[in-house]
Amino acid sequence: MYRDSFGNIIYLAAVTRQFMWSSGLYVVVVEDDKIVELSATPFGGGKRHFSYDIVKISQGDFIAVHSSSHAGNGDLEFASVLEPDVIKYVIPSVVDYCYEDMRSTAIEHGLAHENITASAVYLGGKLHAKYIDINNDGNTDIILTGIQQIYQEQILKREYYVKKVYLYDVKKDDFVFSEEMSENIPIR
Repeated sequence: MYRDSFGNIIYLAAVTRQFMWSSGLYVVVVEDDKIVELSATPFGGGKRHFSYDIVKISQGDFIAVHSSSHAGNGDLEFASVLEPDVIKYVIPSVVDYCYEDMRSTAIEHGLAHENITASAVYLGGKLHAKYIDINNDGNTDIILTGIQQIYQEQILKREYYVKKVYLYDVKKDDFVFSEEMSENIPIR
């Protein structure tokens, strides 16, 4: 539940139609205990790891949505609570729970032999977001953390602690990946 500047109550509702693979997010505005507006947002994706929250950050109040395609890969997307029909920010590659068996993944993680593939997934299906001002510039930044697992022929071969840092850039009005502050630490 969220109250807009006029005191109206705004609810978010994830809807999955029966027997469908995906969910969509709707905004429900209530005034005087009556629904006065119901509108679809551009958010949607695989129901398995579709989640949302309202986050209050220095850039405003946003609906933050973890979503994925039918292939199990996806992003963390943000829309202003006041303009829920426009996606303002996108943080890529935050959701991954699909075992894709790709040669490029095997090569990247040193597991490549001729015609060998590997899959990379996040433990629990996604990275977890924290919203803090990490560089003390007065703007909220985003820190994503989790465990990435690398599988080859359904056997766990590697694990990494992953920390991805996105700093807010005022000039670009966007979150920019910081390679220097991010980490990818082998744990297995």
